[in-house]
Amino acid sequence: MNTNMREVTTLSKALALALFIAMPFIGGWIGYHYAPVQVVEVEKIVKVVEEQQAVPSTVAPTERFVGTIALEEILFEHVNYTSYRLVRNGVVTTGELNTERGFQEDIDATVYVLDWQKPEAEQVLFVRLTGESSVHPLTATRQIFGTDTLTKMNDPVTFSCLSGDSITASFAPSAVYLELNDGRVAVLPQTVSGSGARYANADESFIFWNKGNTAFIEEGGTVTYSECATGE
Repeated sequence: MNTNMREVTTLSKALALALFIAMPFIGGWIGYHYAPVQVVEVEKIVKVVEEQQAVPSTVAPTERFVGTIALEEILFEHVNYTSYRLVRNGVVTTGELNTERGFQEDIDATVYVLDWQKPEAEQVLFVRLTGESSVHPLTATRQIFGTDTLTKMNDPVTFSCLSGDSITASFAPSAVYLELNDGRVAVLPQTVSGSGARYANADESFIFWNKGNTAFIEEGGTVTYSECATGE
């Protein structure tokens, strides 16, 4: 018997209805048995990424130098002679660092080249002469610029304040580098003081006082960090 394949019969209607009802259950069964494995794998990947991101991104500097050059308060620090951080009048820049040995007749001097992969006009240069603990700024033609230098700093000291704030200070013979717990940084030269050590910016709107293991900060005539001490 010749039957038209396109003819809709009672049997074909019944088969179509059965498939329509059964397909959601079949799909659910497949998803139940195979999807959990894929979800677990995704969760494992997320956990690995989170653990990698939790690794601290900051490393203690190998050396720090601070001072005033051409009336600008500057801090220069590096980590293992490969990366640097430069604070100039409160503005922070970071990048790659390269060093070169020898400067003019001083074969053991160290030249620090900040952003060494950039054009020479965008590089910042310092030199540390043999036997010196300070660095000199260099011009683009690699000549020592003026008589101003940056002096190597001592290890940082943290002052904890009564309000819960904190001040981290790194001292040099005539300057201090401050890191405040609110994220601000400052390089301040030492100024005249009748008692203790006094450091201030050019207009004296920001003053850091230190005497022994105590310190406080005055901003615009108001004490903002008070009763701070190292706990020693």
